Amino acid sequence: MSQQVSQAAGRSACLSPRDLYRLRQTRLRLERAVLRARLMHQLLEEVTLELERRYGLLATDHWLDPRTGRVSPVVDGRRPLDLVSGDSHDP
Repeated sequence: MSQQVSQAAGRSACLSPRDLYRLRQTRLRLERAVLRARLMHQLLEEVTLELERRYGLLATDHWLDPRTGRVSPVVDGRRPLDLVSGDSHDP
């Protein structure tokens, strides 16, 4: 295994400056895409919160499922999406 790692390290040293540039550029594009995805997830949470406030769901045991657009009951004090994302809206 360590031989494979040293071979891979040796290969990276042989990359041309143009290849290194492309590799770094691709890595930065990936990071940008990840940040955009996080931003869109944040925006989805904000819009969902606003809709739950607007339709009076915040003080009830119901929530708006952004995937289906349906109002569903809260199970065990948590929304099903909280269980998936690991977020907790408990005080």
